[in-house]
Amino acid sequence: MSIQVRPFLSEGGWWTAYSDYYRFACSMLNEFTRLTKQIEAEEERITKELQVQEFPVEYFEQYVMSRVLHLHEDAYRVAISCHIYACMALEGFLNLYGVRRLGERFYQRYLERAGIMEKLALVGTCCGQWNIDEHPQAERDFREIFEARNRLVHPKTKEFRPDRIESNLYVHPSNIEITQHMQRLERCVDFFVSVDSTLPRDFLFPKT
Repeated sequence: MSIQVRPFLSEGGWWTAYSDYYRFACSMLNEFTRLTKQIEAEEERITKELQVQEFPVEYFEQYVMSRVLHLHEDAYRVAISCHIYACMALEGFLNLYGVRRLGERFYQRYLERAGIMEKLALVGTCCGQWNIDEHPQAERDFREIFEARNRLVHPKTKEFRPDRIESNLYVHPSNIEITQHMQRLERCVDFFVSVDSTLPRDFLFPKT
């Protein structure tokens, strides 16, 4: 099969939903930020009420948690959605980039089913655009955001053991690392733009 590497901005039409997923991820992050602020405000308000009522201190944490549990669940749901949309946006754009430059037939036959890290390396090499080994920060960002995604979509059951207590402790929504993962997403976008100067960032990744 012959292959002709074309410019990304070559003529043609393509359908892709990656930019919608990017906007959804940004929207979910805003919603997550709003929820965590609401949770912290509610926890502070309820704690002050309990102090005035001279509620037993040893029951504070359990009682406060029961009052805001629904908000915690909302925050977790939004954070998970944000993370998954972020990964869909990244892989969707990488697929678009490969199809536009290498052609749909070649891309689908040889690259589309590769793992994300293999796909990232192969697309860059085939297009003569980047060698991922020369961009350790980008490689690390891609790997970390998708490995975290895989842990979400492939949940495992682990036996509870005393030596695993820390890994089984509940994580407060304010400590969920979704903001860090969104920062990784933005650095990955910056990577694409830096290795291919023909890519208009604001047009390809609109937040609204």
